[in-house]
Amino acid sequence: MFYTNFETDVDENTISLASSFIYSSEDDYQGKPLFFNDLSVPLYWELWTLGITTYLFDGKDRRANIIFRENVRERTVKQVEWFGQGEKVVAIDDYNRYGWRTKQRLLDDEGRALMDIYFNRAQEEVLLHYIQEDYLIHQGSVGRDRIFSGKDDVIKFVLGQILKSDETIICMDPNLLPLLQAERLVYCSASHDGLEHIQNQVSHTLIANYYPQEERRPGLIYLAGAEQEEAKTFTPQAMVMTASENIEGLAGLVDKFSDIAFHIAALTSMGPKLTCLEEKTNVHLYPGISRKKYRELLRKSSIYLDLNYGSEVSDVTLEAIANEQLLYGLASTVHRQYYKALPTVFASVEEMGQSIRQLLQEQDCYPRALKAQKEALKLADRAEIMAFFNQLEGGER
Repeated sequence: MFYTNFETDVDENTISLASSFIYSSEDDYQGKPLFFNDLSVPLYWELWTLGITTYLFDGKDRRANIIFRENVRERTVKQVEWFGQGEKVVAIDDYNRYGWRTKQRLLDDEGRALMDIYFNRAQEEVLLHYIQEDYLIHQGSVGRDRIFSGKDDVIKFVLGQILKSDETIICMDPNLLPLLQAERLVYCSASHDGLEHIQNQVSHTLIANYYPQEERRPGLIYLAGAEQEEAKTFTPQAMVMTASENIEGLAGLVDKFSDIAFHIAALTSMGPKLTCLEEKTNVHLYPGISRKKYRELLRKSSIYLDLNYGSEVSDVTLEAIANEQLLYGLASTVHRQYYKALPTVFASVEEMGQSIRQLLQEQDCYPRALKAQKEALKLADRAEIMAFFNQLEGGER
């Protein structure tokens, strides 16, 4: 997976424009995040910490602020913000998951980016990005420095280094298509709109988001549902993501099904109709939920309740279906018209409760219900999609 940005700490098994310059061997991908006490500091300076809030102190003034990585309790370094006069941030150092500094950002008096300096593991400057002038200099270990006129120039150079003409390339950025010289070029899009000119440039076009059967277009390959694997185990856990405290029938379901854990999440704070349920032992509230926690709940839950009034939060119901959650709802609450064709969407909460009870009591009910949901929504067949990708890997067009 290749990202056309200058991030220096992208996901595992991925590279970026910066990765191509700062990581020179497999050894660079070894190590662990830097614990804050191991941060190098100038002579006679010291680290001051109040647990999470941590500074560099020169004996008289605070000179830098330490920002920890996402799990702040581990207190490993993500960034160091260096202060100028009056604790104004003048430079920011970025530290990667392997414990070494990969980038330094220099700022002007207004806090605007002036220059990015990229370092290899030996802390040698390997790439300089003059942001306002928009040119870059690559300082290689041998030979002359290489000057790039801008990001597009860097992309062309890096693509030439990492791509092979006989590989199948799946591209998600239409701006890159003219730069790619591949025999088998595939384009992947979230939407199927505005693809007419793109389809002429590629061998196949993939659509990641779900579209009902009547909205699908010929010549496109729809992927939604293909990530589902067979025989997923049922767990008595239900989830709802809401932007409203009005969730039809929730309190009754919580009381009726004490053996189901109900995970109720929101991007913001919650109103009293939800917070009053917190005393229930089978209710778990997540106000201001993070994306990471939201994904965790999706993985662990087998039921998604589309019962909340108001707008849908992002495309959460589509993500739930793709995650092989069984979508339950009412005809009056489901957020998409075509969900009304699902066998798990009912006219009343009582009818829905009877179906959930059956789900708990009959072992083969869950796989049968998932199969019915997949057929009703015309989700992609995993075996067919896998065969398509195997064909691409084998070189057939």
